[in-house]
Amino acid sequence: MGTGTITVIFFLFLLYVTLVTLLCVKAAENTSWKMATLIASGGIFLPFAAFSILAPGMLLLLAYLVPVMMVSFRAADQKSLKAGMLTAAGTVILPVGIVMAFGVASIAGW
Repeated sequence: MGTGTITVIFFLFLLYVTLVTLLCVKAAENTSWKMATLIASGGIFLPFAAFSILAPGMLLLLAYLVPVMMVSFRAADQKSLKAGMLTAAGTVILPVGIVMAFGVASIAGW
């Protein structure tokens, strides 16, 4: 599998995490942060845990994502949708993108 294929897979994975995170923040704003956690458990946390069988380093990313996403959900639930989205963008989406960029760079040998 070439670097281009892995880059496309990482990009699609980042896009998936971004969209599901924003969906969960919207769900937290409309219902409660507990419902958003339930959606994230099936949509993000379970796939991360299953994927960690192949790549154990994903457990470290999962250990980071769980508490940080809870903060985003609570911000959306208690403050506003904008606060939840900004918190998610700064604490979930950007760091995951940076980690994946470093992953692609290390695989490519840059």
